[in-house]
Amino acid sequence: MEQEGALIHGGGLSGSAEKISRILRNTSIFSIYLIAFLAPLFYLPITPDPLFGKQLAVMILASIALLAWLIRILIVKEINYQYGVVTLTLGALFAVLFFASIFSLSPTRSFFGPDLSGERFASMAAFIVISFLVASEFSRKEIGRMAALLLASGTILALLTILRVAALISLPDFLQINSAGSLNNAAAILIAFFLFALGFAVFGGDESRIAKILARLLVISASIALLLINFKIGWIGLAAFSAVAAAFYSSRSWRKDAGARLSSIGPSMIFLVILGLSVSLSIFTLPLERVVPNLQTEIGVTPSVQATLLIGKEILKIRPVLGTGPGTFVFDYSRFRSPVVNQTIFWNLKFADGFSFISTSVATLGTLGFLTLLMFIFAALYTLGRAAIRMETMGSLEFGMMSLTAAGMIFWLIYPSLFVMNLLIFLAIGSFLALSSVSAREGPNLTRQERRTVAVKNQISAFIVSLLVLVAVILTLLGAFYFVKKYVAEIYFAKGNFEFTRNGNADTALARYASALALDPANDRYLINQSQVYLSRAQQALARILAGDSAASAVFQPNLNAALESGRQAAAAEPNEPGNWLNLGTIYETAIPFVDGADRFAVASYNEAAKYDTTSPI
Repeated sequence: MEQEGALIHGGGLSGSAEKISRILRNTSIFSIYLIAFLAPLFYLPITPDPLFGKQLAVMILASIALLAWLIRILIVKEINYQYGVVTLTLGALFAVLFFASIFSLSPTRSFFGPDLSGERFASMAAFIVISFLVASEFSRKEIGRMAALLLASGTILALLTILRVAALISLPDFLQINSAGSLNNAAAILIAFFLFALGFAVFGGDESRIAKILARLLVISASIALLLINFKIGWIGLAAFSAVAAAFYSSRSWRKDAGARLSSIGPSMIFLVILGLSVSLSIFTLPLERVVPNLQTEIGVTPSVQATLLIGKEILKIRPVLGTGPGTFVFDYSRFRSPVVNQTIFWNLKFADGFSFISTSVATLGTLGFLTLLMFIFAALYTLGRAAIRMETMGSLEFGMMSLTAAGMIFWLIYPSLFVMNLLIFLAIGSFLALSSVSAREGPNLTRQERRTVAVKNQISAFIVSLLVLVAVILTLLGAFYFVKKYVAEIYFAKGNFEFTRNGNADTALARYASALALDPANDRYLINQSQVYLSRAQQALARILAGDSAASAVFQPNLNAALESGRQAAAAEPNEPGNWLNLGTIYETAIPFVDGADRFAVASYNEAAKYDTTSPI
């Protein structure tokens, strides 16, 4: 393991250049510190999806960290990077996500936009960049600091979750928003945090006293929150992890070293107890309502694993290589869901995710993406397991990062993708690689994770590196600018919705929608709402005409025409969304008495909706 001083190059630099290099490195590191602390907690209730603010914060901070790292390369003339099977499969996953987004049914949706699941290209690219920077730049001391921030963030999340679930006190409006999206999502994330903290709280190590105190608080508060939520799938995931961990520590008892045998007994017993409790809680339900009368409950509904895989099978028949693209499962579900769903109360629900992240990826990433994702998972678990077996004693940091990675990947198998969970997985992978990597040796060896440094030694290589870095800087800045534009557009959209639904002010709402569309002109959600406001104004004018107000005719026709135009633009912007065609058909149906051929256009629009939602009775 390289020490912190070895990570700060530039011994041959001038004083000012070395100072700038240190500032840039600290900027990159502190940006990732902020990501670790803010991601589980942050949101901004100024967009329709408050968690879009979380994405914005992570994207901006990740861009800052990457830009600082890239600019520092130009100064120190050296590149730090990780080499091994994990980083190679990370690069392959990045490439597959990029091409799957380009050839997506909806490239705009696959690249950017509100993404609670954290599976779109922009989100995954940010996670991969963060993981790479942590693996390549962080020392053990810096990872320890980041771990303390994760423990603090997880503790706050657990305490807020307890207050929301138990409803013991009335929280201010801004604290009533769940920063995980739902109680079940919070439970899944808290299970990962619980396992992360367990090593610090129980097994000990060389970490700071503050980290150990925070870990104990997190273990206690997360346990209470999980009992209150009683997330059945979460108990299954915790049981699966505990079984593997108990087996791992039991296997260490076969070592010849007496100290290693004794040190494995405690952890084995702890995980066996957790395993028994998790299995019991997944079967039985505690009567907590008697103790907590105002207990908040939640029923999570997702497609079954069989339904998800059947949809994936149908998609592979028409798009076998790269699927329909990240974030497009809602289209796949509409088109290929079973007609049996119409016999249930969920007939009109649309699911943005399948049963789990891995099962959903069959449809959204195709054969190539699914296999690449599996390769990455196997490479990460193999590398972590191989390093763990070779360790004489496992420190709190190593155990915590392994736990986050393994728990997160178990949830990839049994639960839909989550933005915060994915971030924690990639942070943990990068941290473990940094903790377990060795200095570069002679000859390539993919099974060994190495931290390497490449020096820029001549003018040609300096030119090539400078050109690549400048291109990367420009692309990063453009991506950040585009994402900020998307976010500002969402703010205008939220204001438009508020003006129309709360204040009934159609003119102000249309002005806000126009501002949103100026920044994001192909967003079908904005166009749909705009068309609905115009249609509402046209219907009001029609009512006045029927009441004898002839002056209302001058208002009716322009608003009807505007509603039709916005509806057509929405259907053109996102033709795979059946709701856009249904909206257009409804507007044409309203226009039948006033527009020649409107009846034919209405039927044609409904037929298009039926093509993309084949089993809907609507």
